Amino acid sequence: MGKKHCRFIAIMICFLLLCGWASFVHADSGYISLSSSIQGTYYEGSSLYIGWSSSAAGSYVSLELYKDGDYDSIITSYTSNTGWYYWQIPSGVSSSKPYQIKITSIANTSITDMSHEFHIYKKSITVTSPSGGETWYTKESYEITWSSEHVGTYVYIGYNRGGYTQTITSATSNDGSYSWTIPSSLTLGSSYRIYIRDYSDSDVYDYSEYFTVDERYIHVQSPQQGAMFYSGDRCQVTWESKNAGDLVTLTLYENNMFHSVLTSSTPNDGTYSWEIPPSIEGTIKDRYLIRVTSTDYGSVTATSGSFSIVQRSITITTPHGGETWYKGEHHTILWDSEFIGSFVDIELYENGAFVASLSLSETNDGEYTWSIPSSLNSSSQYAIKVSSTTYEDVYGFSTGYVTVRDTVLQQSFPILAIIIAASSGIIVCFFLYRYIKKRLPKEPKKKSANQPEPVTNTEAKTMVTDQDFDNIWEQ
Repeated sequence: MGKKHCRFIAIMICFLLLCGWASFVHADSGYISLSSSIQGTYYEGSSLYIGWSSSAAGSYVSLELYKDGDYDSIITSYTSNTGWYYWQIPSGVSSSKPYQIKITSIANTSITDMSHEFHIYKKSITVTSPSGGETWYTKESYEITWSSEHVGTYVYIGYNRGGYTQTITSATSNDGSYSWTIPSSLTLGSSYRIYIRDYSDSDVYDYSEYFTVDERYIHVQSPQQGAMFYSGDRCQVTWESKNAGDLVTLTLYENNMFHSVLTSSTPNDGTYSWEIPPSIEGTIKDRYLIRVTSTDYGSVTATSGSFSIVQRSITITTPHGGETWYKGEHHTILWDSEFIGSFVDIELYENGAFVASLSLSETNDGEYTWSIPSSLNSSSQYAIKVSSTTYEDVYGFSTGYVTVRDTVLQQSFPILAIIIAASSGIIVCFFLYRYIKKRLPKEPKKKSANQPEPVTNTEAKTMVTDQDFDNIWEQ
């Protein structure tokens, strides 16, 4: 090898050594170091304080975001080298992979540093119910549901309409569900939304889609408070309703206690005719209620005003059974009645069979005097029936049977008649006999043996008048 070549090699070695020393001197003359506090977990939308220290790194630096070791995005391409920078973490950068921040001197790009690894997550709340378009009804309970990520232990829930939010609950567990009973005071209408936010971070929230608030109800119009009905009559139950379904159930309550089911299912058309059983009556005023309930929505129910049920009745107090009445006598029939009208019919029955009407449309004053006809058959099984002329099903029978008999005179009349008839016959026969005897001629007296035979004159006749006959009879 010649001297020239050796000289060239020596020069190149010196140049390389000189460059290496210069680089060492330059690197050692400046540095930049990110704060070790940049680690852990951060959230989209939050501010991240980026701090660093530096020396001889120039007046400006750049900040870059790396994800899983690879460049992701620029944080700032040019900022003063003041040692701090606030970064508002933007949306859309959350990831399960680790992030790092790289800082670089603008003046000398070889002066740089990389932070510790950290994570960026998204805080989110998503309302899932109501999902939009529903109709929710007052006084009913509905489940408000939501999903969330990286949100605190509690959330705030409210409802929003017209730009104003009212509180449903100021704090409830962030378990994804809350049962809300919609108050009846809520204004009916659409454009309602549910608002849920992180209790500790008001920037994390969500609104539901729009839903409508309406109402279901039943209002019973009759029976009204203080009404009075009668056993056996019909009671017209009326009501109005909204969104209560197609069928309703009607139940009867007595003294606020369940009594019976009037109908388990009837069309929700606002009216039902109830025939009050004769067995239902009340001695206490306003003791009954009727409840109308939707068969589809059990909470939609309403009750009528308190009303009374009384029984139309007739009670015969006289005769009460066991009496004996005689033909030709006058007896007063007495009865008590309630709510049966102004007139009654009074009838006579024998052993359950109709005999005769004693009086029709008799004034309902509680008494009637009956003159027992002599022609009435004697019997021990007579009963009196008093019935309302207004309500044909309302009547009363006397308790027990009444005996109707002939008087003593009537009972002995046949014997007396025979005696009188016999006596009359004897008397008639006696006088007839005397009359006939007076009319017959006297028999001639028998003559004695020594008496001479009278001279017979056939021409001589003796005539006796009726007057002479009577005079002779009287002698």
